[in-house]
Amino acid sequence: MGTLAPLLACVLSSASPGLPTLDASSDEAVERSIDRMSMTAQERYALLSDISAALHPVRKRCGLGYSLPSGLPYAKFLGPLNGRTAPEIRQLAATARTREQARQEEMAQVRLELASLSSRIAAMEADLEALKPFVLSSRLTVGGSGGAIDVTVRNHTARPIAAARFRAVKCCGTRPGDWLSDSFAHRPSRPLAPGETARWTLHVPPRSPILRPGQVPKDFFGVTAEALEGPGGVRLHEFVYETAEVLSWQRDDGQARLSELERMRVGLAR
Repeated sequence: MGTLAPLLACVLSSASPGLPTLDASSDEAVERSIDRMSMTAQERYALLSDISAALHPVRKRCGLGYSLPSGLPYAKFLGPLNGRTAPEIRQLAATARTREQARQEEMAQVRLELASLSSRIAAMEADLEALKPFVLSSRLTVGGSGGAIDVTVRNHTARPIAAARFRAVKCCGTRPGDWLSDSFAHRPSRPLAPGETARWTLHVPPRSPILRPGQVPKDFFGVTAEALEGPGGVRLHEFVYETAEVLSWQRDDGQARLSELERMRVGLAR
């Protein structure tokens, strides 16, 4: 009996009337099979819509821009649906629509993230422009117990500056690893008034990287302001190069992903 069961099932299956299927052997066969698969105008419209949705992956690969139900494509493009019943096509269409919805939602999320990143980068770039003119000049001196950096600063902002953070950079060779940097904070005895110029001295500890001896005739040395703080700890301007670099990378990755999602839209039905 066990050996007859598969044969019996096959016979019963072939004997039972099946659902009409899509015939993609020619344009005329497509029309005839669609007529057989849909009994009413409403069913025909729904079937054509499902065919259009189910063909999304095919049209994406072929770069086609046609759309159903406004017009039938050539039969050769319906090859992946040849022999499919209406319920099978409906299931393929549901899968394609779900994927398209997920793509649209991801695009919306990426756009939100890009807008946030762009806003943060713009704010940091504005801070950078405000910080650039703060340091007028700088000079590094090395002593027995470390060193000192004399900086001449000018307050170009409209508010008093009670503290500042600086980034000192030194090149002591010709290799990439010979670029050295360190951060220094300074809080003057009194706030620097708007428009005021002052000379501050930053203490450099003995283990600071910028005290490494140079190996070129004339070392490059420079100091820039990273952050300015007003009385009461109020943040005025801040620019951290590492943070700005990471944000730029994230923005580039987001733009690349958005472009990829946009390319996936080509040829899809609207």
